[in-house]
Amino acid sequence: LSADTNVFKPPPDLDPAVVVPASCSGSTAAHCFDYIKPRIGDTVLIQGPGPVGIFAAYFAALHGAKEIIMIGGTDSRLTMAKQFGVTHILNRKETSVEERREIILQLTHGRGVDYAIEAVGTPAAVKEGVSLVRTGGAYLSVGFGDPNGQVELDCFTDLGRKNLSLQGVWVSATKHTSIALQSVL
Repeated sequence: LSADTNVFKPPPDLDPAVVVPASCSGSTAAHCFDYIKPRIGDTVLIQGPGPVGIFAAYFAALHGAKEIIMIGGTDSRLTMAKQFGVTHILNRKETSVEERREIILQLTHGRGVDYAIEAVGTPAAVKEGVSLVRTGGAYLSVGFGDPNGQVELDCFTDLGRKNLSLQGVWVSATKHTSIALQSVL
């Protein structure tokens, strides 16, 4: 990276197939960690095993999260996510919302997750994810790349009483691209 021009020059032997997802999905996932700072021992939930979700799992692990739970519906991606730090996978096609809630509450001793990152882009995921975050935790929505509906939240129960931080994340800055590219080099 040149400090004057913000141009990245990857090593000549680096496969462009690695650079492209890092510069898009990886950058977006890196941006999430401007808003959340997992500490050693924290539990992070990631909804969606796509590229943004996989990068988010990797960055959560780098930040010291003890447990990284991923919800998704594609077995091959969920299995791959374990290579990037995911400790528990929940297939949404094999579990109900209630079953996933019970499993997550068991894993967190009844508290809920410290942080959740939505990387799916569906209102149902947001509704479910907000309910899984502990009091004082944070929920980030990064998966909406286009208008995809609305979600109704109870401002008292879901937000106020929980002291929940709710944050949207849209694309990234050059510093996020640098972080993501460093992760693949």
